[in-house]
Amino acid sequence: MHNQIKRFTSIIFSLVMVFLSALPAFAAENDLKINTDANVKVGDKITYTIYMSDCKELIEGIQMHIFYDKDYLKLDKNSLKLNMFDGATKNTDNDGYIMFLWSNITQLADFSDKEVLVSADFEVLKSGSTAITEFVEQLYGDDMTYIKSYKMTYDISVNGKVILSDKAPLIKSDASIINNYQGDFINYIDGMGEENSPNKDDHPAVTGIKTTVKLNNGAANVTNDSEGADASSVIVVIAFVIVAFAIVAVFIAKRKDNLLNKDNTDKN
Repeated sequence: MHNQIKRFTSIIFSLVMVFLSALPAFAAENDLKINTDANVKVGDKITYTIYMSDCKELIEGIQMHIFYDKDYLKLDKNSLKLNMFDGATKNTDNDGYIMFLWSNITQLADFSDKEVLVSADFEVLKSGSTAITEFVEQLYGDDMTYIKSYKMTYDISVNGKVILSDKAPLIKSDASIINNYQGDFINYIDGMGEENSPNKDDHPAVTGIKTTVKLNNGAANVTNDSEGADASSVIVVIAFVIVAFAIVAVFIAKRKDNLLNKDNTDKN
């Protein structure tokens, strides 16, 4: 009898150990890591919120993008909140990113204290690792120059409970994407402006190649700032060709006029 009890206990213990060893693998199959710091589970409803504060100027305009991986996160398109930007233009139908822009010259937004900049809800679709990133194209005050004093942070919450807070937002760094969105505003990795960051001596930024449009004789030439010298050379060549054509045209017209006058003289 004693041996039977001992054997039964050994079997139960073995089964418990097998069950416990399987738990981490099962949990891993349902876990999603966001921005390396937030752990959520498949099926969770999460809220991603960016805050901004420490602005010495009132905000007159903003254009911003938020990027996510639609294979891991499903955006609730009706959840986008822009509390400080009444009447903003927004697009939540893009493939893997949110875009919004706002400008108001009469009712400027005050971010001197911490306020919600943008907030959106997502559903977790599968396990693994992913990131939610952002890129600000324009952020300016009433003098139309980009804001140089600000602080941005973000929170992630699950069912209303904050699980990650006061982190500097991750900035989108893919050159193929940000080259299309680089504006006057400078996105710094620490989420702070060049005037108020304590890391002024070591203040890395993420920047793309800014695209500008120059008008020449009514024609629009789109160039990159890094190619300004080449663009100037092209403009000079085009101008030279136009002048050359003008000189030839004047010469031909004058020659025709001389021939016509000679013909009239011969007839007389």
